[in-house]
Amino acid sequence: MKSLRLLAAGALVILTGLTATAGVANADTNDFTITNFASVETLSRTDPHGQLHVVETINLAYTDNNHGILRAIPNTYKKQKLDLHINSVSSPTRAPASYTTYQSNGNTVLKIGDANRTVTGEQSYVIDYTLHNVISFYNDHSELYWDVNGDQWDQPFETVTASLHLPSDVQLDSTKTARCFTGSYGSHDANCMVYNDGRDIIFATTSVLAPRQTLSYVTAFKTGYFTAPTAVDRVKNYVVPAAKLLALPLVVFITSFTIWFRFGRDAKGRGTIVPEYAPPDNMTPLQVGALIDFEVDDKDLTATIVDLAIRGYITIIEQKVVRLKIYSKLLYNFELANDDFSKLNSNEITLMNAIFQDKPIGTQVDVAGLKNSLYTTATALKKSVNKQLKADGYFRSSAGKPGTNIAATILIAAFLAAFILIEVGGGLLIASVIISTVIVILFRRVMNARTTKGVLANEKVAGLKLYLQTAEADRIKMLQSPDAPYAAQGTGPARTVDLFEKLLPYAIILGVETQWAKQFADLYKQPPSWFNGSSNNFNSVYLASAVSSNINSAVATAFSAPTSSGSSGFSGGGFSGGGGGGGGGGGW
Repeated sequence: MKSLRLLAAGALVILTGLTATAGVANADTNDFTITNFASVETLSRTDPHGQLHVVETINLAYTDNNHGILRAIPNTYKKQKLDLHINSVSSPTRAPASYTTYQSNGNTVLKIGDANRTVTGEQSYVIDYTLHNVISFYNDHSELYWDVNGDQWDQPFETVTASLHLPSDVQLDSTKTARCFTGSYGSHDANCMVYNDGRDIIFATTSVLAPRQTLSYVTAFKTGYFTAPTAVDRVKNYVVPAAKLLALPLVVFITSFTIWFRFGRDAKGRGTIVPEYAPPDNMTPLQVGALIDFEVDDKDLTATIVDLAIRGYITIIEQKVVRLKIYSKLLYNFELANDDFSKLNSNEITLMNAIFQDKPIGTQVDVAGLKNSLYTTATALKKSVNKQLKADGYFRSSAGKPGTNIAATILIAAFLAAFILIEVGGGLLIASVIISTVIVILFRRVMNARTTKGVLANEKVAGLKLYLQTAEADRIKMLQSPDAPYAAQGTGPARTVDLFEKLLPYAIILGVETQWAKQFADLYKQPPSWFNGSSNNFNSVYLASAVSSNINSAVATAFSAPTSSGSSGFSGGGFSGGGGGGGGGGGW
C-alpha cells in the first residue's frame, strides 16, 4: 500500500507539473481587456497649427502575467509631423511604468513595463504627451478630427471617453455640430454620445468596442483662430530633421578633410612624365605595385611570381585539359626550380615558402589546389611591403596615424553625440552615426600619402608605363615631333628577349602587358625555359595573355579570403527566423 501511495503521489506531482507547464505554454500576453480608456485632451494655440495636450488613463484587466503594455502613437497626420513629445508615464496601481520607445509602421511605440517583473489582474497606466499640427484647414472652417484610442489594438474596450478642453477665446462653427463615430476603419456607426457645453466637449462610447475598433470625433472652428501651415512651415518640417541628421556628418567631414588636407596628400613632384626604361631605384614588382595604389593586389602577386620564374626559381607548367570532348580548360602547376633563396628579399622568400612549404627541388604545386590557402600570406605581404616603403622614405611614416586618429576620435564623438542628443530620435541618430562612419572609412582609405621621394618614383613608374605601351614607330615619331613630348631621353634600349622578360612583370602590374608583348612578336618564337606551355602557336602575345589573365585568375583564387555560405532551410542548419520576411507584434 505504501508503494501504491508513493506511486499515486508521484503521478499527481507529474500531472501537476504538466498542467502548470501547459498553462505557461498557453499564456497570451495579448489576452486582456481594457475596462476603461479615458483621454483628457486640451487644445491650445501654443502652436498656431494646433497643439493638443493628451493625458490618457488606461485601465485594464490582465488574465495572464504580463510585463506591461505597448502604446502606438502616430507620427504624422495628413502629411504633417505631429512632433510627439512624451511628458511622463506612470501607474496609479504601481505597476512598472518605465518605458522605451521605438518606431514601427509610422508610429512611435511606447513599451511600458519591466522585463524583470510581471503584473496581472487590474492595472492602470497614465500616459501624458503633447502633439502639434493637429488642426485640419478648409475654405470655410478648420477642424479637429481625432481618433481617441486608435484602431490598431488587438483588445476589446468596455468604455472609451474623450474630454476635450477648448481655448476660452475659440469660436466654434455653429453650422457644424460636433460628432463622433465608432467601429473599424471606414465605419459610419455612431454608437457614442456627445455632450457639449460650448467650451468643453465630452465624447463617450455607448457600447463595447471590439478589437481593431476606435472612437473618433470631429469638431469645427471658425476660420482665423488657427492658421494653416505655410510653405516655409512645410519646409521646416524637412529642414530641421535634415539639419539634425547632417550636423554630425558635417562636423566629421570637415574634421576628416582638414586632417587629410594636412597629412593625406602627396608631396609635390616634377609634374612632367618622360619615358623610363627601368623601374625606379631597382624596385621589385611588389614595391612598384604598392607604390602605385598603396596596396599589394592580385596583379602584384602574379607579376612577382612571373618575375621569380624569369629569374629561375619557378617553372610555370601549363596543361590543357579536355572535358567531355566539348571544351578545354587550362590548368597550371608551379614547379620549384631553385631552392637557394639567399639572393631573394624577405617578401620573396615569404611568397616562395608559402607556395612550396620547404619542399625539395622538382616539387610541383597545383595552383587550383591552393584555393583560399594563401590569404594570410597576402595580408602579411601587404603590411610588410608598405612598412618597407615607409622605412625607405617613399611613404609618409605618419600616414596611417592621422587616419587612425580620425577613426578613433570621430567615432567616439559620434557615439557620444548619440547619447547627448538622444531626444532627437533613435532612427535619426543611427542614420547620422552611420553616415559619419562611412565618411571616416572613406577618408581612412585615402589617408596614405607619398613623400617627395615617393612622388618622383611614382612619376618614373608612369614614365615606364609610357615606354611599355608605346610602339617603336610611334616612339620615333614623338621624338621627332616639334613638341618632343618624350623630351631628352632619346632612343630606348634595343629590343631583346632579355629586355622583354625583364620588364614583363612591370607591364603586368601597369596593365600594358599586351602592348608590350606585341613589340616582341617577331622575336619570341618558342617558350622560354621558365614557361612550359601547351600551345603549338607560341609567341610573346600568347605568353603575356597566359600570365596576365589565366595565371592571374588562379593566383587571385589562391590568395583570396575564404567565404562561407548560408545553409538551406531543409538542411540541419535550418532554424526559425532564418528565412526572409516575418515580423510580429503584440503585448509583452
